Amino acid sequence: MKSRLYLWSAMAGSRSLTIAALMLGGIACGYSPVANGGTAASADNHSLDGFEMMVATEGAIAPSGLNACLTWSDYQTYHLETTGEVIPTYLRMPQGFQKGCVFQTGFSLANPVYILRDGLDFAAISRTDASLTDSSTSAIPRFEGFDVNYDTIDALIQQGDLLVYANACTTTGRYLDNCEGFPQDRPYLLRELSVCFQGNCLEGGNLSREQRLALWSGYSEATEANGLTTEQVSARHQYEEISLESLFSALPVIVKNDESLAFEMFGRSQPQEGEQETVIETVGTYENYRVLQLTNLGAADDSIGGQRYRFEFEYFDNDQLNLVWVGQQRYCRHTTPPQWTHERCP
Repeated sequence: MKSRLYLWSAMAGSRSLTIAALMLGGIACGYSPVANGGTAASADNHSLDGFEMMVATEGAIAPSGLNACLTWSDYQTYHLETTGEVIPTYLRMPQGFQKGCVFQTGFSLANPVYILRDGLDFAAISRTDASLTDSSTSAIPRFEGFDVNYDTIDALIQQGDLLVYANACTTTGRYLDNCEGFPQDRPYLLRELSVCFQGNCLEGGNLSREQRLALWSGYSEATEANGLTTEQVSARHQYEEISLESLFSALPVIVKNDESLAFEMFGRSQPQEGEQETVIETVGTYENYRVLQLTNLGAADDSIGGQRYRFEFEYFDNDQLNLVWVGQQRYCRHTTPPQWTHERCP
């Protein structure tokens, strides 16, 4: 079956959907109201491998695919107890997905797990009005491919209402692209919408870079490994961040010559009248990263006397550098005294 993951295969075209059309007002995830004026399904709590799940009692209407709505937290517990793998337990869901239903569909080496936004029912991904057929032999629903509307899945991911958790290192080629050279002791960004830890990636959602990395906060060393150094925190507060997504069509940006990249981005190849030549200097070299500063003085704007950029590069695969952050300052002529600032000049 063709994989629908953006990271691991080409993405098919998708149509735009509205959230309102997918919301099933007031219906718990995975359950449907009883037809023809019947009463709502009753349910009991049952323990399954150490966690609680809802199952329909005899005579009640079962949820789509005959599975109850299991959350990411349920999946973490189940996965740990059945496989012993701890990495998924490090990952936290962002706000709005902590109670969302999880499911799988089809079979692929990446073994993706989908997480619906809170309040969306399995019916949102159904190709027809019929119940989804669950072929899973585990507690996690795995819906048959012919029942699933993959265009809808693509649209939900695009609009930030469906997350995808998967292994990005399943083949030699994928390992080289998605895992080779990346740090093993802390999370890292892969492409525009994915954050990974040791090749296990979460894709989707409308989150900033820092918010994505912070999702791996369950890792015992996450505060140190994922967090910023004192130097980074202090310096970044003095710059206006420029998102990497706005600068590049594809991420990550890995180079051997960081100065050449910086000049290509903001350098002056032919300074105009009143402008000075671009100056690039290394302003910091640390254990895991280095910092470049590019300065353009003599800007044409009457209120701005220059622009300065900070580039942070993480060391990557011995002889390469991965661009992880860019910020900008302006030299304001009319402040007292004139100064470099991340704020707009008067």
